[in-house]
Amino acid sequence: MKKLSIVIALAALVLVSMPDMSRSQGLSAGQYGLFIDGGYAHPLSRLGERFKGTYSIGGGFVYGLSERFNAEIRIAYSKFDKVSGSPLEYTINVQDVRTTFTMPPDLEHWYRNVSLQPALLINLMTGGNVTPYIGLGTSLNRFDWYRGETRAWVKAEGSSTFDWYKDAVTGAMSAPYRAKHVNEWQWGLNGSFGISFKAGANAVFDVKARYDAIFGDMWPALLIGLEGVRPITTLQLTAGVKFML
Repeated sequence: MKKLSIVIALAALVLVSMPDMSRSQGLSAGQYGLFIDGGYAHPLSRLGERFKGTYSIGGGFVYGLSERFNAEIRIAYSKFDKVSGSPLEYTINVQDVRTTFTMPPDLEHWYRNVSLQPALLINLMTGGNVTPYIGLGTSLNRFDWYRGETRAWVKAEGSSTFDWYKDAVTGAMSAPYRAKHVNEWQWGLNGSFGISFKAGANAVFDVKARYDAIFGDMWPALLIGLEGVRPITTLQLTAGVKFML
């Protein structure tokens, strides 16, 4: 812990004392830049009941309106394909037996999104080697999700294990739910907080937390443990590099 504190202190000292970099690392009015980024996307709310976190990658173009304000257009991609380790459990009466339904362990299920994200970036400081900023934007999203064919995965009252649902009277297995694949275009909103670090005369290292909300639907299927998802929300933690032209 002591060594980590020393490294952080030295890094901060280097950033503060870097020569010829005292002016803002934000873009000047009329200046252009390109950037790439990547990181971790965490599913929120109902989406988190279906999936674990995944990667997110992006890149785009930024234009300086002034040293305080920048306009950004970002293209991003992410795909959630690892089902949650703590899925929803849904309990109802089935033929007078309290029965709990949840997501089948072998269910093939994924969600992916390609997003165009215009945003206004507001630098909270306009001088120095470290600049915090906030971003406010919208998004146009092409997303699709897939749920494979499966049967109900249940646990009857008094049982400690899940199994495929069988009729309590006949013992017959239920008919499978058919596979479903949905493609949609939808609008969304996003907000972010980031910190930029001067990394050279024309380069900036950037770390950011971004909240995304897409006004689309993932349809419910309660008897296989899937509630509806609307809006589709994620929290993304990314790092990237911006090159000023």
